[in-house]
Amino acid sequence: MNRKIIVISGERDSGKTRLMYAICSLLDLDGHSIGGMIQVPTLPAHEKSTYTISDQSTGLSQVILSQNQKEGYTPFQKFYINNDAFNWANNQIITACSSNDYIIFDEIGKLELMKDGFYPSLQYALKNYEGIIIMNIRTSFLNEILEAFSIEKNSILHITSSLSSDEAYKLVSNYE
Repeated sequence: MNRKIIVISGERDSGKTRLMYAICSLLDLDGHSIGGMIQVPTLPAHEKSTYTISDQSTGLSQVILSQNQKEGYTPFQKFYINNDAFNWANNQIITACSSNDYIIFDEIGKLELMKDGFYPSLQYALKNYEGIIIMNIRTSFLNEILEAFSIEKNSILHITSSLSSDEAYKLVSNYE
């Protein structure tokens, strides 16, 4: 299968999610359906102490990582993982694969390399989804992620977070 994958790369806080939002907004305006998960932005000048994701199919959101320990959360670096939220997110993404033009993953990184986080839904999408996958990956993890998921570098459209929204969208729309 000739899988279509778009990777938006950049370092931490370089604008990967901002660019993904812009691309998704323009795709939506052009009538495309989008499923998957994207981070809810933190207010300007506020430290990220929690990470909340929003389901692009339903608009529902859940906290996936928090610096505050809560019952049922498991430790991961300076955060605690809400495994129930990740289970919900993975189920939502797998369901979205049956009815959307694009599936987005914000962001693929250390958790997925440990076969956690979005790992189950990304594996599912890579094997079964027939639309276009868009994912954010920190540049420092890019090669490791591509290798871990058996994604050939020459099979992706690679966009850097330094591009403007218009430049990135032009590349995406020509990739369809």
